[in-house]
Amino acid sequence: MIIVEPCAGLGNRFLGMASAYHWAKQTGDELTVLWKTERVMGAVNEAVFSLPEDIKIIHAKDFGYKDKPFSTLKYQLLEKKLRKKADYFSDVGTTYDLFVEKGNAYYEEVMKNNDLKFIRAFSQFHDFNGIERPLEFIKPVKYVSDKADAVIENIDSASNIGVHIRRTDNQVCINNSPIEVFIDAMEKEIENDSKATFYIASDDLETILELKKRFGERVYYMSEKNFERDSDKGIADAFAELICLSHSKKIIGSFYSTYSRIAALLSGIELEVVKKDN
Repeated sequence: MIIVEPCAGLGNRFLGMASAYHWAKQTGDELTVLWKTERVMGAVNEAVFSLPEDIKIIHAKDFGYKDKPFSTLKYQLLEKKLRKKADYFSDVGTTYDLFVEKGNAYYEEVMKNNDLKFIRAFSQFHDFNGIERPLEFIKPVKYVSDKADAVIENIDSASNIGVHIRRTDNQVCINNSPIEVFIDAMEKEIENDSKATFYIASDDLETILELKKRFGERVYYMSEKNFERDSDKGIADAFAELICLSHSKKIIGSFYSTYSRIAALLSGIELEVVKKDN
């Protein structure tokens, strides 16, 4: 059996779940997902997506001792119990480092030589090369698909470019991918295709409106969106936005952003990461 605890934000969690899913398919292991709600991920999975019926889901909460001490204690006891039972355990940093250093070969041995594997991951630990759409098993709930459809029904994917601009708390993205590099990239796309349009996704409304003012009717965006990360609706809207981004011929994405990559992986399209020259 593989137990995966996907960690951090939505994009990171999708990578962790997808890695475990494809290992389980490859090895024939049963798969259990430990889905934890917390400040950076306040949604239960049922409000956002569904998984194949043969995948078991365990729910937990961890909002800190100050706010919800009992829930936090229950989660910590559960995680401690799973670690103790597991033949193999890997925490988030180790999971990432081992995949970067040793790749698929290392995890092939882990899967083969251990009955119960408990892996915490905010990143990929399976090579997706050769898998056309590695996230296809993650199905949006009706609210998410309806929200996305209401936007993309007006967009021609053949001439549309998805643009993801990460802001708020991600200083690495802000420093390396300022709005100017996105403007330059968008202007180049217009030079190459006079019909080019852009779907803009960002966690900062002012950034979206600035680009709308500059590029006018070429720009589409989700006009009604919940930006909260600690609510079901906020995370559901984030998944809907990923689908909107993926309804494009390519993605122009932010440096050091998993979300940009996930948008490209959803439909198997090109990702161009833009950053300033240092």
